[in-house]
Amino acid sequence: MSRINYLLTVSFLRYIILLPTIADKLTEVPIDEDRVSDSGFLRKALDILWYERDQMGHTPLFKVNVPGATNLELFFKNEATSRTGNLKHRFSWALFLWALLEGHITRYTTIYEASSGNTATSEAYFAQKIGVSFVAVAPPTFQNSANQPISLDCTRKRSQAALSSAIKAKPP
Repeated sequence: MSRINYLLTVSFLRYIILLPTIADKLTEVPIDEDRVSDSGFLRKALDILWYERDQMGHTPLFKVNVPGATNLELFFKNEATSRTGNLKHRFSWALFLWALLEGHITRYTTIYEASSGNTATSEAYFAQKIGVSFVAVAPPTFQNSANQPISLDCTRKRSQAALSSAIKAKPP
């Protein structure tokens, strides 16, 4: 066997021997320990959200007759019938579902929402339902931020300055 054929054979055999180890690493699913240990939380949170979705039902529609517009059918949706009484309830449900499925929310997550109204109320509701912390951040210029805190047990209102220091602070 010539030297060139020998080198090609050795290189080829080395490639065949190494190939399974490389392929194994490429086909292995990485294990995220936080997600694995949090799978019970995830399953329970998803069950809670789907139960909530079943309870929502369809948004009631009301037909409005417009005088002089006989060919017009105008309907209004009544989102006030949701559990939080606002139009952001379904949006917040979808947002929480997506965040849970993508792994952005775990049992240790604190959710911050820069809002002073409907979105914060709905997100606080869902955070309470699945058992995670929630903080609504209202701008200091918001008139009612001190007078009307979001009325759910899991929420706290903070000013922008307090949020900045909370983000900079290291966890315990």
